[in-house]
Amino acid sequence: MRNRTALRALTTAVLVAGLPLTGCGDDGSPITAPGFPVPDAAGDGQGTIRVHLEETEGIFVEGFEIGLRFEGADGTELKRVLWSDFVASTGDQSMEAFHDSVLEQVVPAGTVTVGADVRMSIGGPIEPPDLDAESLPCETEVPVPAGGTVEVEVSFSGEADCVTVAE
Repeated sequence: MRNRTALRALTTAVLVAGLPLTGCGDDGSPITAPGFPVPDAAGDGQGTIRVHLEETEGIFVEGFEIGLRFEGADGTELKRVLWSDFVASTGDQSMEAFHDSVLEQVVPAGTVTVGADVRMSIGGPIEPPDLDAESLPCETEVPVPAGGTVEVEVSFSGEADCVTVAE
């Protein structure tokens, strides 16, 4: 019983510190706590893009949807996601989760294009972002270092520069 209590205390300390909680399963495959990415062991050719939304004075009760698409330097689509699907995957459906969640996407090191289509509602249903479009309303090239992390912010401006690399 004491070992289980010590393990719980250690797990809590790691989670509070924000460190990845990983280990190996019986077959040697990595396991990780929900919400934490499996770290790239060698840092060989991969990095992470962390996407967060701009801070706002309040919460958009009318609703919003954001479509994100990540493309490699050669134009290959790496990932596409709707913000609502990402937030649903976190298990937190609170209004704050839609504004405060941070998406972490592992990508190849080098130049990655992050595109976004931000849709807002002023009382009616939200038309979903068109992630099949040839280009999205706002896109930016993000230099991703091997083994590194780049912060990207999506704003609600709807302008062509709504995706920026955070300083």
